[in-house]
Amino acid sequence: MTQKDYDELVELMFKVYGTLHSGAFGAGKRCEELGRLDTGTLGFLSHHGPSSLSEAAEALCVSRPQMSVLADRLVEKGLVERTRDDDDRRIQWIAITPEGRKALKGALDATSARVRQLLAPLSAEELKGIKASLQRLVDVLGEGSH
Repeated sequence: MTQKDYDELVELMFKVYGTLHSGAFGAGKRCEELGRLDTGTLGFLSHHGPSSLSEAAEALCVSRPQMSVLADRLVEKGLVERTRDDDDRRIQWIAITPEGRKALKGALDATSARVRQLLAPLSAEELKGIKASLQRLVDVLGEGSH
């Protein structure tokens, strides 16, 4: 591929992300009143288990103070619980609650339904090809790549 091909690929990726972000990923927010970072945090905790605020902040590419404010908001909603480390009181742990899992499922279900609507014009064969290509991209980039 030429540099122009890569540039066009990047442009297409941003277009797809922008469309999905505004048209599909926002569906969870409308349904559960959760923002992108809220659902990202819940998804991270659901997948990785209890984590320190620093670990969660790094995974979500936000500052430690931003993560603390985000955690406070999720604790107030009952979606996350926060505890202090027994050995080092400076370390705070956050974990998803059963209510948080329920909210995450609602957001993911709403997003999935919206994605189905957005992709309805595509044939089953086209969707299989896109899915295979996206899976290959995830495999090449690695799940935790930033």
